[in-house]
Amino acid sequence: MLALHSGWLEEGVSAEEVAQIRHLLAESFIVHHRGYRLKTFLQEVYGEFDVRFMQVIGARVWTDYGWYYAQASAPPERRPYLMGMTRAEALSQEGTMAFSAFFPSVSRFHFTPREQDVLRHALEGETDEVIAAQLGIAAVTVKKRWEAIYGRVMTVDRELLTPGAAGIATAERRGTEKRRLVLQYLRHHPEELRPGGRRAWPGAAEAGNARR
Repeated sequence: MLALHSGWLEEGVSAEEVAQIRHLLAESFIVHHRGYRLKTFLQEVYGEFDVRFMQVIGARVWTDYGWYYAQASAPPERRPYLMGMTRAEALSQEGTMAFSAFFPSVSRFHFTPREQDVLRHALEGETDEVIAAQLGIAAVTVKKRWEAIYGRVMTVDRELLTPGAAGIATAERRGTEKRRLVLQYLRHHPEELRPGGRRAWPGAAEAGNARR
């Protein structure tokens, strides 16, 4: 994966806010890429500060373009560097963000692409009615997909939903609590929403036979 340089206008932004932006960018990278089979990651950065920040994450300088800047000059903050890491390098640095991004996370529930569509929209805070409109399907279809999602989760890890839902009186409140628990899990396990081949989940055949 190659990421080109990105930045922001720093006028009116405090040093503390810049630090927060950098942290959120690194955190966002993990959320969006963990679960993919990354082999190598490269990013273009500018200036010594960005170099040090990337080194803390777990990257190293692949090239400083010294062959070019031996004859040319550039202000320190405009000097480009190509930073990166291989999978082996990242996994040898436990505790870094690089390790977390490259860690081989495997999907447990194997949600179908249609179920993943519902979950992605729900993670954005959308209601079932909005999800239905966004996906161009009926609200009852969204409800059925939620039932299938809960069925997968309960079959693989019943305890994930049971503790929080226990003692809740109405079916509507139980559904709200189950949704909250599923989404809470997904925020820490984005690998569950990665594209991949469909796999039958344990108990699927039995469930199909029961419906017939």
